[in-house]
Amino acid sequence: EVMLALAVLLVFALIAAGYVLKQGLEKGEKTPHELLVKCIIILTAVVPRQLPMQMAVAVNTALMALLRAGVYCTEPYRVPLAGKLTHCLFDKTGTLTTDTL
Repeated sequence: EVMLALAVLLVFALIAAGYVLKQGLEKGEKTPHELLVKCIIILTAVVPRQLPMQMAVAVNTALMALLRAGVYCTEPYRVPLAGKLTHCLFDKTGTLTTDTL
């Protein structure tokens, strides 16, 4: 959901940056370098500065909830991807993961 929201914001930022660049080149009041800097500022303003920190806090909160439920996670970076799972298979006896019959 977050990635979709960022993608929508990025589309609007690209449109705004394109408009600023087009208008700036037509009017000729600023140098191309200044216009490029303005466009970069527009594009970087789309991503919230706190997003990486908020994602880390969310993952740590999820890890603590899993730990309280008795689930041990050895790869914390996989926690955000786990929300997309629709199926989960377990090989309790090892018959699928061993190379002998």
